[in-house]
Amino acid sequence: MWALSRNTLAHRRMGPSLSRVKKFPAPQIQDAVMSRCVSPPVRGAALAATLVVALCLLLPPGVAAQQRTVSGDHPVPQEFDWYLERGIPQATEWGTVIDQEATRQILSWTTKPEFTSPLVDYLPVGDGVVSPSEHFGQAVGMPGHLRGVEAHYGYYRALAASSERVNVVTFGESEEGNDFVLVQIGSPENLARLDEIRDGHQALADPRRTSPEEARALIRDLPTVFMLSTSLHSPETAGSETSLELAYRMAVAEHPMVQRILDDVVLFLVPLVDPDGHDRMVDWYHRNAHSVYDDADAPPNSPYWGYYVGHDNNRNALQLYLNLTRAMLDLFQEWRHPISMDIHEAGDATTYHYFSTGTGPYNEYIDPITIKEWQWMANYESAALERYGMPGVFVHDFYDGWFPGYLFWITNNRNAIGRFTETWAQFRSLPWTRIREPRPEMITREWFRPNPGYPRAHWSFRNVINYMQSGILHSLYWTAVNREEVLEQFWVKSVNAVERGREEAPFAWIVPRDQLRPADAAGMVNLIRRHGIEVHEAREGGTFDGGSVAAGDFVIRLDQPYRNLAHMLMDVQRYPSEGEEVAYIRGGMAWTFPLMHNVRAWSVDDPRVQSLAMEEVLDEVTLEGEILAGAGAQWLAVHPRASARSLRARFELGDMPVEVARAPLTTRHGELPTGAWLLPAEAVDRARVEGWAREFGYDLHGVAAAAVEGVDRSPMPLPRIALLHTWRETRDSGAVRYALNHLEIPYTLVAETELREGGLRDRFDVILFPEQGRNTTGRQIFEGVDDRFGPLPYTQTAEWPRHGIPNGAEDITGGMGFDGLREIEAFVEAGGTFISLGSASRLPVEYSLTRRARLFEPGGLIVPGSILRGEVTDPSSPITWGYDGEIPLWHKFGPYLETVPGRDVGTPVRWTAAGEDLFMSGVVVEPGELAGRPAIMDHPMGAGHLVLFGFNPMHRYQPHGNFALVWNAILHWDAL
Repeated sequence: MWALSRNTLAHRRMGPSLSRVKKFPAPQIQDAVMSRCVSPPVRGAALAATLVVALCLLLPPGVAAQQRTVSGDHPVPQEFDWYLERGIPQATEWGTVIDQEATRQILSWTTKPEFTSPLVDYLPVGDGVVSPSEHFGQAVGMPGHLRGVEAHYGYYRALAASSERVNVVTFGESEEGNDFVLVQIGSPENLARLDEIRDGHQALADPRRTSPEEARALIRDLPTVFMLSTSLHSPETAGSETSLELAYRMAVAEHPMVQRILDDVVLFLVPLVDPDGHDRMVDWYHRNAHSVYDDADAPPNSPYWGYYVGHDNNRNALQLYLNLTRAMLDLFQEWRHPISMDIHEAGDATTYHYFSTGTGPYNEYIDPITIKEWQWMANYESAALERYGMPGVFVHDFYDGWFPGYLFWITNNRNAIGRFTETWAQFRSLPWTRIREPRPEMITREWFRPNPGYPRAHWSFRNVINYMQSGILHSLYWTAVNREEVLEQFWVKSVNAVERGREEAPFAWIVPRDQLRPADAAGMVNLIRRHGIEVHEAREGGTFDGGSVAAGDFVIRLDQPYRNLAHMLMDVQRYPSEGEEVAYIRGGMAWTFPLMHNVRAWSVDDPRVQSLAMEEVLDEVTLEGEILAGAGAQWLAVHPRASARSLRARFELGDMPVEVARAPLTTRHGELPTGAWLLPAEAVDRARVEGWAREFGYDLHGVAAAAVEGVDRSPMPLPRIALLHTWRETRDSGAVRYALNHLEIPYTLVAETELREGGLRDRFDVILFPEQGRNTTGRQIFEGVDDRFGPLPYTQTAEWPRHGIPNGAEDITGGMGFDGLREIEAFVEAGGTFISLGSASRLPVEYSLTRRARLFEPGGLIVPGSILRGEVTDPSSPITWGYDGEIPLWHKFGPYLETVPGRDVGTPVRWTAAGEDLFMSGVVVEPGELAGRPAIMDHPMGAGHLVLFGFNPMHRYQPHGNFALVWNAILHWDAL
């Protein structure tokens, strides 16, 4: 017996060649020898594949004669026959008819019997319910086959039309107009109760409006919602394919385990979290990688995944600027599902399948119950797959559990359970079966990986689907069996949050209305509210331990269900470990909102603050500027105060004449510091300027002509901006693109390969070159995508409609080369300003565009994503205008700049001189190595400037308080 038998070990004992007792009879070609093949390799393949051919020739005649579903010749076998000795039964032991051909395909595409489970190694026939095999013409997991978004969505609509267990709804739209689709799967009885289930989850999420008795009744009676999401990362294509078969299996299966799930759980499935990226990656595979079987021969992935960012779409749950993140958050806010799981694929960082638990240090703000739930679930899930004899399943050893910005932390941050899995990837979206070798350290036997994988194995697309689907079904089953505990602990965590906010300091966070940067403060408050956190406006003032509150100030009370999230966003992070281990933490160490936005806020440790008269804020917050200019003023003046919206403010004025004062200005209401903007009153529309000042939170001053006459001024024309990107790294340029698009700033997106065409100074005043990835060298930037893959097109055509977005090229390989580098130099020499952010600054330093700066390699210094203290060293530099002496700066792994001795170069901002004062939030190891060194360098070159940032001031659209450093350099490009 096999999948249809309760004896799950019996089907493993099928002869010496498949025995698990002796794992490695021939290590060099281990799995190639152990699994008999059907698809022969092509002429001239590697030695291992040749040996497979020889073995295939020795197979029994019935094997050689069987039907092949994967056409063509392949250098690695694509079909396997290990299942033939046991046959395929007509029906399961509980009476479900088995789809013979689909099951044969599923088994033939699985490379070894231990790479599947009794839950998924057959396909049931559903009476009148359309299967993936019927809809698409083949089973899920066919080697070499990927399908696009509309094909996926079309199947779910057909499934819903044929099954009373399935609903399909949309819940938002991507940047490129694709629907976000939610597939709801449950028993007909539970689907009919969806409104009741939603209302019940909402009641459990807020103990302030639900009594313990009411909660107990809901917990006894209420099915729970399990949120499952796949294909967040578009090169990870197996998750969406797994979802197709999982949805069908749930819709038709009579397996007792599935029946239990349907009784107690409603599955909410988001099969394509990033539909834009999925279509782009499928097109990329068919266009540029359809015949690749070896990782070494694989071209890089599509240069763009989603419209803005690639991998970092899973680092957006704090800043919430992507449509997909906002849609997933809204879905949680509507349903308050107590549990979610995000399905991923990983490369060499895993073996076959990982269930997330984290290694610690764990995030100190979430309820400890959640951390225990991670372990509880993962230990059950991993043991369940071990029971089937599936090797390479592990927990613990993958991520830490500190950073709260992942998509699945939408639930962790809100008193629910958020987890993810990682399955050994089909590298770069290549759905062919290949021979793969994990890193040696990933197959050692450890407490968290007691049954490691093989040093060498045939690994197929179907293997990935088998592991994913088996794990998901057990996650659902665990939830069904423990439904009451899941709901009860969801309720208890919400109770804990409210009670902790009432009994434990701090009791509130205060964001004062009186801010140096009012619009930035309003933006932060609106983002906090977007998270679902309650914000109140004080109707009276008071003085408390920790500070005073004035009427009109914003009060974030901590006696609310999202208490832990609110405190986490506002508080200073102190990562608890030191030393080399912190260099490998994923995500980031710090996210303190007041520091990230460079606005004032403080916590209050006095419980009386909660007794203040206050009213909940229900609408968008705006903090308007004040009109202080009298009717007779000759000049109108504002100071942007280093606002994150200053670039938009200047462009909003259009071609109005704007000058900037290079010295302080005296007005009737006090002194404006250096950098104030001046508009001649007689030359502008006064009413329009006053409305503009209110909108951007700028106080509009009147200045007498006499006060302006003796002040050095420079014009501030609108700059022509180029945003330069490389084809090897578009992730960080995507965050900058979003910032410019959000602010409605006109710019031209320029690829590195376009630099060679020249004429840059004729077209642009400023070239902005974003971060290029952690530890990227100047040489990597210079060389770009390896030209051995060229020509590698990324252009929009009728056949490839998702390519060429947001820009394209006939060949993305070869980098900028010396011709491009010379054009950058010529641009600056002719008066342009070149601004490089973070690791992009390595290019002009390493390739000697500037000989006044150099890089230093730190010894023990480690800054793995923290907020450090910078200080203004040159207040006369326009780059620093609007900043006080101290600036919170985001920093992650350099680059580390220093001045070449004896060479003069501007250093407008440096890291604070006292190493012990460098830390602001996160962690920094050996800070003395960085103390006093340049953070920003301004190098005059010919008629132009090179501006080098030794950190990324626009990291993932998070450090809004750093944006104005970049905006200042752009706005004052010709007056630096």
